[in-house]
Amino acid sequence: MRPAGNNSAGAAWLRANAVKYNIAPERIGAYGHSAGAQLAALLGMLDTRDNSDPALAKYSSKVQAVVDSSGPTEFAPTPKDSDGDKFLSSFFGAAYSAHPEIWRDASPSTTSRNPTLLSSSSTAHATKWSPSRRPSLCTTS
Repeated sequence: MRPAGNNSAGAAWLRANAVKYNIAPERIGAYGHSAGAQLAALLGMLDTRDNSDPALAKYSSKVQAVVDSSGPTEFAPTPKDSDGDKFLSSFFGAAYSAHPEIWRDASPSTTSRNPTLLSSSSTAHATKWSPSRRPSLCTTS
């Protein structure tokens, strides 16, 4: 699974053009709301390299900070309703029972190590973070 698709290329592009635009390449962050927050969080999870574009292949796509506004952060364990199970099984290409590692790998709460601000207006998106994986700040309203 390639995290965040074109967003990964965008972060690498920022690094490739850092001098031109006076950007500190080691201080790039991402912000997203709802599904966009999931994409932003994925940028903070893994360092991907896009070898399909030689100009960007040597640049990291991983950001150093994430602001996640009302985004999903935990896909494992499986949802408790059949519609959620069907949708996510289709989205991930496998049921949780068959490939739990795919679901865990897509969950920012299980793999992110960057400073992360989580903000949600609903407890539906609340995530329990273990001390070794907790974000810098987590808020709900």
